[in-house]
Amino acid sequence: MRHTDPGPGAPTWIELFTTGADEAATFYADLFGWTVGEASPDFGGYRMLLLDGEPICGLMPHDGSDASAPNAWTVYLATPDVDATLAKVTETGCPVLMGPVDIAYLGRMAMVLDPSGAAFGLWQAGTFAGFSRVAEPGAPGWFETLTKDYPMTVAFYRDVIGWPTHTMADTDDFRYTTHGKDEAAAAGIMDASAFLVDQTSRWQFYLVVEDTDATVARALELGGSEEQPAEDTPYGRIGSLLDPNGVPFRVMQSLAWPLLPHPPPASRQHSAADSAVSRQHLSGQRRRGQGRARSSCAASESSTGSPSVGPTSCTARGSPSAPSPVGTDAAGLPATFHSAA
Repeated sequence: MRHTDPGPGAPTWIELFTTGADEAATFYADLFGWTVGEASPDFGGYRMLLLDGEPICGLMPHDGSDASAPNAWTVYLATPDVDATLAKVTETGCPVLMGPVDIAYLGRMAMVLDPSGAAFGLWQAGTFAGFSRVAEPGAPGWFETLTKDYPMTVAFYRDVIGWPTHTMADTDDFRYTTHGKDEAAAAGIMDASAFLVDQTSRWQFYLVVEDTDATVARALELGGSEEQPAEDTPYGRIGSLLDPNGVPFRVMQSLAWPLLPHPPPASRQHSAADSAVSRQHLSGQRRRGQGRARSSCAASESSTGSPSVGPTSCTARGSPSAPSPVGTDAAGLPATFHSAA
């Protein structure tokens, strides 16, 4: 399915920051039928992976110079104006971790933390809008953030990032809000406070495959491992995997589009490895602190009685620097979206 003109706050790009970049490129290319673009020396060796000749994700080599920075995937959300969005983020007290920075003529980017501590990127398209394929084999099919502060996170993405929010479920067992409704849904927010426990809030996504079990078997042959056994859900069969460098990723054999949310594998207890990655990421952010405040946001009430974000929403707790999934080249430029030129 074509992915055109993403609305404000909709996912528009995914990116892997990892050691063993060549090994990772080979692994993912074989598993999903991607081809590997040439590394860009002007952007620290950044390369794109392509589905049928079209960009599907980015790959940035981790040179190992910062041992506290874990290998990880990052989700970028679209914005028509990075600077205006960052001004709103700053008003809430939530930290801007990087940017805004122009990436050649491709666009303008930044990195932030949401109120519950989940890192994500912002992308204002120039000549490059992001991936152009979704909800088909080899392409991303669903995106979600797992949060330990559901009311404030929903308010943040609605009021600051510009989500057209829709409450899909609101019970003690399952709370979920989507960006858009039904066929227009682009991403979700899940109340994960009951099971994240010692893990940080985070963004994750699902890659569509034709056969989950066959994909899991092939991943194991290629040097990956199974984080959790595959399971059936109302929206397809899901596999939770680790690539050869230990980076978690998820696949889904889809039953239909959109891949509307469900109590996903995330609702079960995560493996020790996933928990360790989350703790390492948070620890690394604290060690690399540059004086910016890490935020933990407490909900305020709007005149309608619903949670909202405002100048008193966030309070300082620690001091992160730029999140690990973003690297820089030799000139100090953020290694994001390498030029096709």
